[in-house]
Amino acid sequence: MRFLKLISTMFLLMSSVEAFAFESDYIKGVSKEQWSIIKKIGDPLNCEERIAKLDNLVFPKITTTANGYTIGGEYLITAEKFNKQKAILKRSLKKNKITVLDAGEYNIDETIRVRNGAILVGKKGVIINSSKVDDAFIINSGSIKNLTIYNAKKVGVIVEKEATVYNVVIKNTGVDSPNNSRGVGVYSTGLNSHSNCIVSVEAFNGYNEIGQSKVTSKGGNADGFGVKFGAHDITFIDTHGHHNSDDGYDFWKGGDEAPIKPKEPTIRIFYSSANLNGKNPLTPNADGNGFKFGSKNKHNKPKRDKGARLIYGSVACYNLTTGFDRNGTPMKVIGMNLSARGNGKKGYDNVGNKKSSDKFKLNCKMFPRK
Repeated sequence: MRFLKLISTMFLLMSSVEAFAFESDYIKGVSKEQWSIIKKIGDPLNCEERIAKLDNLVFPKITTTANGYTIGGEYLITAEKFNKQKAILKRSLKKNKITVLDAGEYNIDETIRVRNGAILVGKKGVIINSSKVDDAFIINSGSIKNLTIYNAKKVGVIVEKEATVYNVVIKNTGVDSPNNSRGVGVYSTGLNSHSNCIVSVEAFNGYNEIGQSKVTSKGGNADGFGVKFGAHDITFIDTHGHHNSDDGYDFWKGGDEAPIKPKEPTIRIFYSSANLNGKNPLTPNADGNGFKFGSKNKHNKPKRDKGARLIYGSVACYNLTTGFDRNGTPMKVIGMNLSARGNGKKGYDNVGNKKSSDKFKLNCKMFPRK
C-alpha cells in the first residue's frame, strides 16, 4: 500500500524549479497586460499559451522508499552525474517528456538536441559550458527553459520548427573559437525553420573570427538573433541582443521563398532591445546595428527578403551605427512605439514609428548604459 501511495504522489508540482534560472539586467518578463496587447496586435503562434504551459508544468515528485528505491527520479539529472556519464541526458530527452537539470555546471561535448515534444528545464543556477561544441542546442518541436549557455563555438541555440526558447541567457558565443564564422546567440535559417517562439532571452558578446569576406570576418557576422535565408514565422518577446560584435538582430533574406504573403508579418518583435552592439568588450567589432530588418535584392541573388517585419514597444540604444535599420529591404517594416537613443549614426534608417499610449513600452533608461 505504501508503494502505491508513493506512486500516486508522483505528479505533484516541483516548487524548486523556479521561474528564472539566472539574474539578468535585461530580461523583464511579460505581464498579463502585455500579453493582452501582443494578442491584439498578433500572436499567430500562440506563444502566450506555449509559455503558460511551461510556467505550469507538473513534475513527478522524487520519492525514495524504505529499501532505497527512487520513484520519479529518472527525469532529474545532476551536474555531477552528467559530467561523469553524459549519455544520461540524451536518454532522458528521448524517453521522458520533461527532463530537469539540477543546479550546477554541465560541461557538454556534443550538441544537445531537444525534439519530438521534449522539454528541458533548468533549476536555478544551471550553466551549460559549451566550449567544446560548435552549436550548444538544436531545438525541433521542443522547448528549453531556465538555462545559461556560454562559449559555444558557433551558435548558442539553433531553432528549427515549432521551438520554444524561454528564460535563457546566451553569452560569449564564438569568442574563443578561431574557426567560427557565425557567433550567433539564437539562429533560425532555411525554409524548414518556422513557427518558433523566443521569449525572455538575452544574447550578448557574440563574435565570429572568420567570414566569406572582410565585411563578415572579425565580428562582422555575429548577431544576438538571426533569422536568415528563408526562415520565417517567428516571434520575439522580451528578447535582448546587446554587445554583439555585429548586430543585435539580423533578418538577412528572412522569408525567402517561404509560403507567405509579401505583406504578411512573418517576423514579429515585442518589448525587446538591441543595445550597444558593435561594442563587444572582449573582441574586435564590425558595424554594429541594433535591428537590421533585411537586405537589398541585389545581394545574394536570387535570394530575397519576403514577408513584413513588425516591431512593437522596443528600443535600440547606443549601438555603434544605427538603431533601427531598414538596410534596403523592400519589405514592409511596421514600427510602433519604438525608442532610439545614442546610436552612432542615426536612430532610424527608413523605419517608421507610429506612436500610441502604452505604459509598458521600453526605453533606454531601463537598461545598463555600458
